[in-house]
Amino acid sequence: MSGDEAQLNELFVGTFHKVFAWEERELRNMGCKNLTVKELHVLTAINRLEKQQHHTMTRVAKEMDISVGALTTAINTLVKKGYVQRGYREDDRRIVLVSLTKDGENANQLHDQYHQLMIREVGKSLSEEELKILVQSLNKMEIFIKKKGMKSDD
Repeated sequence: MSGDEAQLNELFVGTFHKVFAWEERELRNMGCKNLTVKELHVLTAINRLEKQQHHTMTRVAKEMDISVGALTTAINTLVKKGYVQRGYREDDRRIVLVSLTKDGENANQLHDQYHQLMIREVGKSLSEEELKILVQSLNKMEIFIKKKGMKSDD
């Protein structure tokens, strides 16, 4: 690995872990004490799909790029914690719907507030040109990951 590649690797790994740790710390400070970041991302996916009336287990798993089995484990925990409720489609009871409870909606709003804070803080430290380059670079990285078919839990 060249020096630049090694530095890029360090930046990817280090930045990912630091963002994740910052997110957990800030969300705990904001009141999300019994939720993991992964659980909050499940709430976000449910919220987004619920607004579109596509909040089935299958669609949420696809949105998150995880298996339905992995999602089921997360949903079981979120139901026990009172953030999510299960239901069934009237016309086909085999189809499981997931929805946010009031507590789930509140936690999701706090999570949204955290992301707004993070973007605002990062944006303040970059020039307009640097921000454009960062967005372009992250878009290229996302395209690469999608082309490779990588899953978020790989």
